[in-house]
Amino acid sequence: MATTIRMPQMGFDMQEGTVVKWRKKEGDQVARGEVIAEIETDKAVVEMEAYAGGVLKKIVAPEGSKVPVESPIAIIGEDGEELPVDATTNAATPATPSAKAAPTAKVKPEPQPAPAAAQEAPAAPAGEVKVSPLARRIAKEMGVDVSKVKGTGPGGRVTEADVRGYKEPAPAAAPAPAAAKAPSPAAPATKAAAPKPALPTEEKRVPLSRMRQAIAARTVASMREAPHYYVTSELDMGKALDLRKELNSSLPEGTRVSVNDMIIRACVLAIQKFPNFNSSIQGNELVIHPNVNVGIAIDMEGGLIIAAVSQCQSKDLVGLAKATKDLITRAQGGKLKAEEYTSSTFTVSNMGMLDVDSFTAVINPPNSAVMAVGAVKDKPVVKNGEIGVGKMMKVTVSSDHRVIDGAEAARFLQEVKRLLEHPVLLLI
Repeated sequence: MATTIRMPQMGFDMQEGTVVKWRKKEGDQVARGEVIAEIETDKAVVEMEAYAGGVLKKIVAPEGSKVPVESPIAIIGEDGEELPVDATTNAATPATPSAKAAPTAKVKPEPQPAPAAAQEAPAAPAGEVKVSPLARRIAKEMGVDVSKVKGTGPGGRVTEADVRGYKEPAPAAAPAPAAAKAPSPAAPATKAAAPKPALPTEEKRVPLSRMRQAIAARTVASMREAPHYYVTSELDMGKALDLRKELNSSLPEGTRVSVNDMIIRACVLAIQKFPNFNSSIQGNELVIHPNVNVGIAIDMEGGLIIAAVSQCQSKDLVGLAKATKDLITRAQGGKLKAEEYTSSTFTVSNMGMLDVDSFTAVINPPNSAVMAVGAVKDKPVVKNGEIGVGKMMKVTVSSDHRVIDGAEAARFLQEVKRLLEHPVLLLI
């Protein structure tokens, strides 16, 4: 029986997505879980996996279409199966479809011409280069300045094909050598380029990018709906740093443990004692999740994303370190899976590498809490009645008071502190 593939919701507040590329064409065999398309959200291009196997009978939403969440984008059925008429006519309801999305339309090979939907997409705001995250990543890898590339996508968006097909203009012919020309006797030395001022000389208005609009909407919704409060604790990370050093001396490159990995591991263990930190409110119910999927705040070009490492409760410290490195690498390369954008159940945001002492973080909906981590710094501490130097670090947990009371947040921090100050417990 035919299965209608619909635009997935790849984010808490995602309303629509753009079909950037089909990895399969009509008539191809598709296995369940196989990547069939690339979908652009407000923040990134995400690979979409098929949730049914069979034959890709019909592509309803062509490349370039902007489609509301839950709207049909394709149909997968059995080989030789005839689709009902309404399945091939009524299913296609993309928001900005190509003007002639004929049922027999085939996937266009790359490089692709400008889709017909280009005229329907909004034009890029003045001063902003409209470019898909995938194209931006490829441009970065190829060393191409996207501001010089002519976009052929909807609304003039620079696409992957535009970047790959871009050729630097030939340099102007070099002037003939001035062999007979006498050297300029009083030529002043070339002035060093003046640094570009950070502030404009007059008021400048910059339209918000799609990523910035998404961040704004999400954080406003979080602060409006979740009554935040904050609890801070200071930890001595001396033993944790010693253990990390010893571990990393025996681990190969690429598997070494970071301070953040140790903090995540401590949070995962603490959550197993305080499951409310791994829950969400849905209507009038509190949903306590069975898997601890830790979201990591990742600073990206143009904004912030939170991507999740799934099932952290089943990973040891080294396994967790491998998973976080892989996640961050793929996030920066625009290769995250859809569920990695949406599955976080608890979030860790670390600004210690930026020399921040402490800060408070906004809860990532629909999570119930987020841990904000500051830098490890040498500070005078009193130990056994004597003043010594401690490797101190502040952590602040932001909690949703609808779910977690203050005393519970304090006990959660006590457990995180106990684990990190006795780091051998992180290895158990």
